[in-house]
Amino acid sequence: MILVAFSRYAPNLDDSWIWLRIIEGKGNEIYTGFRPQIGRFWTLGLVDLVLLMKISTSPYLFFAVNAVLFVVFCVLYLKILELSNGKNALNSLITALLTLSVGFVIVFFGICYAEKIQVIWLSIFMLCSFCVIRDMGGGQIH
Repeated sequence: MILVAFSRYAPNLDDSWIWLRIIEGKGNEIYTGFRPQIGRFWTLGLVDLVLLMKISTSPYLFFAVNAVLFVVFCVLYLKILELSNGKNALNSLITALLTLSVGFVIVFFGICYAEKIQVIWLSIFMLCSFCVIRDMGGGQIH
């Protein structure tokens, strides 16, 4: 029963298909990002995978980079929360609840999702924006 309820959250078939294409060295055919016939235009969506494919096709490299991106996201998110409120325990709890949610884990550690690198870029933008606002407003963000 539980497997049926959470089957839509299981790794999808695209992960397997994309891994096979990467191992065959044909990953660049998948990640062009420009497919107007199906309404796709996200040229920088999987830039991390395209760059990693130039180095190696080892799954260890891809998952190591996913782990590094996860740590970078956690640090960025904690810093953003710290700038918006000074409650470190609450910030840690919020970050833990977010990063342990099923959807976050699947998107961040799946191979076929472009959102993980986009979340990193968005977090960097938010952190820089908060720092500019803080510096212009005399040290407070409210």
